Amino acid sequence: MAAKPASPAALLRAAKRACQDARDGRIDEPLLRELADGGEPLAVAACAQVSLFQGRHREAAAYAARYLRAPSMKATGNLFVDACAIVRAAGDEALTAEAAAGAFAAGNYAGLVEASLRTDRRERALLERATRVDARDDELLRRHEARPDLFDWNATLEVAFALLRAGDRAGAARALDADPRRWPAVDAGQVVPVELATHPALAGLWTPARAAYWLASPRGQ
Repeated sequence: MAAKPASPAALLRAAKRACQDARDGRIDEPLLRELADGGEPLAVAACAQVSLFQGRHREAAAYAARYLRAPSMKATGNLFVDACAIVRAAGDEALTAEAAAGAFAAGNYAGLVEASLRTDRRERALLERATRVDARDDELLRRHEARPDLFDWNATLEVAFALLRAGDRAGAARALDADPRRWPAVDAGQVVPVELATHPALAGLWTPARAAYWLASPRGQ
């Protein structure tokens, strides 16, 4: 007798476990890819993120496009924002058009997906803010140097931007990499901080070595 197919609820539970394994630094466990290749949306979104950090941009964008046409996709969620950023980062017009067409065919917020794949107002605003000199930078950096443990992830991003404005690229990378556990996984399908590889103000700091460090480090605790 053939085995009974797993229910969507059982697949979702398995995907959440696989995503936690990935956040714990165990990215080579086969379950996440198996679930993603079977179409489980949470696993598909997570594989897009992992592939991005592994430098496989076309694969990452293909997974992200698949997530954008998943029936359970929510256009207001963090996974949506990450998926759109991953497709944009690939810089491939054909992939972008394919992702938009897939979301349209699935009836998934087609207009919002199309707009988000082409541009991101939030990203532009963050870039503008990240590069604008702030009179409070010196005080921010002094406080961070004295007690970096008091800074959560969002505050640490502000420190990195301040260091970049001061011309200290190495210091910005060190601040972000000091404790990957500070990065908050807001959604169960978030396994890496996609913004490190896609944010225009930070992308210049990104290297394969840093990507490997993040993938191997427990994070989102």
